[in-house]
Amino acid sequence: MSTANAALRSPARFNPWPYGIAAGLSVVVVVNIWLVRIAAQDPPLVESDKPYEAGEAYQQEIEAFRASAALGWRAQLDASGRGVRIALLDSQGAPIAGLKGAVVATRPDRKDRDQTLTLVERSPGVYEAEGTLDPAGIWRLRTSLADGRGTWLDDRRAWVSP
Repeated sequence: MSTANAALRSPARFNPWPYGIAAGLSVVVVVNIWLVRIAAQDPPLVESDKPYEAGEAYQQEIEAFRASAALGWRAQLDASGRGVRIALLDSQGAPIAGLKGAVVATRPDRKDRDQTLTLVERSPGVYEAEGTLDPAGIWRLRTSLADGRGTWLDDRRAWVSP
């Protein structure tokens, strides 16, 4: 009987499982706190201050782009850190002169860098807007050029080189 009691009273062995589980959970908590801090430092990505009104106006925007496409005009757009250049041709390949308009340049990540650049005709069918598009990267360029024949609209994402 004394040998059975001695087996029951043997010294406890070290069990690493509870410590491993606690260490794993601690790592998860630390990483989550670190990610929350990074997310809190990043500015919000808000496309519109009034999203409901923007959604309501979207159908009118689609119709305006359809009317613009019906003109048959084509454009070649070049963007750099110093501004935007647009060469506009009609369906026959002739330059389209005498238009007035602007380019709205927006960044998908920073609303505070949005700007409107006025287009000036440098030669027949070639329009340029000077302004600083910084930093280099993807910019959304919404162009509107108009005269008595109609309004030409363009909305594209362009890589702006430095």
